[in-house]
Amino acid sequence: MNKIIRSLTWVGLIFLLCFLVACGGDDGKSENDNIPLKTIDITNAQNLFVTADISSRSDEKPTLYKITADGKVEKVSYFDENGKELSCVPNQDGYCDDSSPVYIQNINNNYIVILFGWPSNADYPEFGYLVRKSDGAVFGLGDAVPTGQGGNGFINGKKIQTDSSGNLYFIYYSYDYEKDCLRKINIEDPNKITSERYTPDIDNVHFFTVDSNGNVIYSASLSSSDGSVYYSRIKKTNGGIKDILYDYFAHWKGLDGSIYLSGWDNNNTIEKVTVDGAYNVTFSDYITNFYTTINSTDYYMTCGSAGSYLFKTADKIVIYETDYPVVMWEVDNGSNSPRAIDISAADISSVISATCSDNYYYIVGKSSGSVNFIKIDPTDGTTTTLLSSDLYYVTCFSVSSSNQITFNALRYSDGAKIIGKIDANGSGPYIVTIVDESINAEISVLERIN
Repeated sequence: MNKIIRSLTWVGLIFLLCFLVACGGDDGKSENDNIPLKTIDITNAQNLFVTADISSRSDEKPTLYKITADGKVEKVSYFDENGKELSCVPNQDGYCDDSSPVYIQNINNNYIVILFGWPSNADYPEFGYLVRKSDGAVFGLGDAVPTGQGGNGFINGKKIQTDSSGNLYFIYYSYDYEKDCLRKINIEDPNKITSERYTPDIDNVHFFTVDSNGNVIYSASLSSSDGSVYYSRIKKTNGGIKDILYDYFAHWKGLDGSIYLSGWDNNNTIEKVTVDGAYNVTFSDYITNFYTTINSTDYYMTCGSAGSYLFKTADKIVIYETDYPVVMWEVDNGSNSPRAIDISAADISSVISATCSDNYYYIVGKSSGSVNFIKIDPTDGTTTTLLSSDLYYVTCFSVSSSNQITFNALRYSDGAKIIGKIDANGSGPYIVTIVDESINAEISVLERIN
């Protein structure tokens, strides 16, 4: 009898041990909890892209892929410090909550930033990592992550801007102050990233531009019992603040690294902002009588950036307004000689996407009921069609400094969603090389990183 009891006792203990191991206790943690992310496998990638439409509701979870230098499409993997592949992306505390990649930005030759969050609220990510291109090593950005649609207010504006020292600047939502503030992050030593709030806690920042030295001009608002008051300020590197009379205007970093602006109260002049060694701020007329100079009386450049693209090539800066898609404003070419570039021959009625290389501008836009993909020569405004409008509906694209284009499109012949590439040098005809058609997904984020 005692032998039977002892046998039953051992059986009970073994069963209890197996139950505890199988169930993992009662803490509700997954196998990937408390495991810090160590690397994201982006090595040898030329482009990164995310599938699924993160700007709308979708049951499909966005997935990160890379296009390698030899044209292969590979799903990007995430690894812990032991080299184990993770089934989810943990935040900086090592906790997984089913977040997905929602934003990618190429920062410089060494780093990119990837932000993660919920697809339905992609403009407000939950966490982000600085990722080293050479080996995929990740470094946490801290509690503050970039939010909003674009830092400088232009349609193609990037969330993150940099100064000549490589510091990062971006707008983030402060839960302490319940408003959007500006953040500065020093990544000189990625293992010891430091950051600071760069604007006063009373300012709700809407968009900004940072010059090469780290001085920032920003547009903001202040809520009061009488409603919101809109204004602009300059934050100097010594911590000083200077108010500006204009309450709303476009501003950008010029070819020389200085801040330039155009405002409602002075929209016939483009001004240059200079902060000298003694931190004195001066405004000087860079271009006066703008429309007289370019001989334009039919179209006017509005000062608001919300409906405009900003193109910056190696030697030119152009503002392209979607309200007037037949003309581009060349506001900086190093010679104080602004000009209007007439592209009415392209017959663009609305813009889907636009960007530039070092020497050309590229636009995907609607024209006479179809969608055209065109290249524009900034020297004379000559437009060249890259893709026949009856073959593809291009939804997004990236371009290298040397005019190598990667694009995502709906192929009309069979309804497939493809990834293709074009060498856009020369006058054509241009050959489309299919990179992938097996994924058959719309791309929501596409970023060239090498």
